[in-house]
Amino acid sequence: MSLRQFFTSIRGIARNPYVPVHVGVGKHVLWQLRKVLNLFPFEQQFSQSRIIATRHSGVSALINSQGLYDPNNMRLLREILDDSERVFFDIGANIGSYTLLASEQPARIFAFEPHPVTFQLLEKNVKRNGRSNVKLYRLALGSENRDSFLTDYRENCINRIVKSSEKYSIKICCMRGDSLIRDTGVIPEIVKIDTEGHEHEVLNGMGDYLVQVDLLFVEITKHRDAVLEILLENGLRGPYSLAFSRKVFFPASGEPQEDEVFLSDREICRLSKKGYRFQ
Repeated sequence: MSLRQFFTSIRGIARNPYVPVHVGVGKHVLWQLRKVLNLFPFEQQFSQSRIIATRHSGVSALINSQGLYDPNNMRLLREILDDSERVFFDIGANIGSYTLLASEQPARIFAFEPHPVTFQLLEKNVKRNGRSNVKLYRLALGSENRDSFLTDYRENCINRIVKSSEKYSIKICCMRGDSLIRDTGVIPEIVKIDTEGHEHEVLNGMGDYLVQVDLLFVEITKHRDAVLEILLENGLRGPYSLAFSRKVFFPASGEPQEDEVFLSDREICRLSKKGYRFQ
């Protein structure tokens, strides 16, 4: 790890209002020692779940130092899934942190991860926790039903879809979200998208079903204007950031610390009744 990466991690820990800085930094230093000694894999506690930590997983490192590493969004997800059997799509599930967090609640979870090695870890984590409310798909959601290509880096959280075969890439299956929804009869209400630049294709592939999504967490890394346009056209307001402890949504600006949040009018009404405020 470079000094720049190290201090970026420390800055992230310092911004997490739910973790004492000295505790998070201490855990991160021990993580680096574990990497030197190659003490992997091992099991971590995450919320009410157990998850396998691997050497080349940035998600594992975040869990190690901060637990709920998206401190506001993860707490919101856990709360809104706690009181009903809602449907959650985890698109770009990686090793399954959001999937496991959501599956602790009485919800129906559909997790999508196209990389075969990462998918194996996702599958192991779900089985290890005995979560029967999770359905796993080893595929990417996009704007076309076809084979595509995915980078094959050791650091699993930075792999992304590429247009054609590259030196370090693998062939994967890609499917439109609306095709899958028609096949399964399941329409998502809550969606998380973390696809390293593939966000617009995922949203476009949802077709007419996107308007039925009530809450969306998304990391927008490419084609920002096009992503915002398609979300607005489908009745999703935002982007918001959330201060969970104060129950306040405020306009996202600059470089958000967590994925940006978009909400339907229906969800805004529900959350307002629970005491959330929107600025």
